[in-house]
Amino acid sequence: MEKAIPVILRVEGRRTKAPADRRDLLAVFPTEVGTNDPRTMVCYSTIGQHGACIAGYIGEKTRPATEEEQARMLRELRAVGYENLRVVSRASSAHAKARREQLRRDYTREWSLRDERVTWEKKAEGYLDRVRR
Repeated sequence: MEKAIPVILRVEGRRTKAPADRRDLLAVFPTEVGTNDPRTMVCYSTIGQHGACIAGYIGEKTRPATEEEQARMLRELRAVGYENLRVVSRASSAHAKARREQLRRDYTREWSLRDERVTWEKKAEGYLDRVRR
């Protein structure tokens, strides 16, 4: 069985008078890094779709989603392909550690691919030098 993906469900705007079906719901994936900065997380918005947000944004600019809002967002997430989600209330230090590990793996893979490309380029140059002689 696949590991559950933690998700934080929030509503943008601390005090909004918009009708319930017009509020911008936000799903934050605390174990998925948003950019090359470990403080960022992948987020999904009903209006803007995928993006990145910094950890401080969640507490400052959003409020917890009600059960009705959570159900609506989970339906939308499943409709776009997310499965096996586990709703959590906040990002933990374990989530931050997972983001750092993901960055480390991605960075290491990127550099190993770069080094491999450089090695092949050097081999190709050596081969071309021998052929030209």
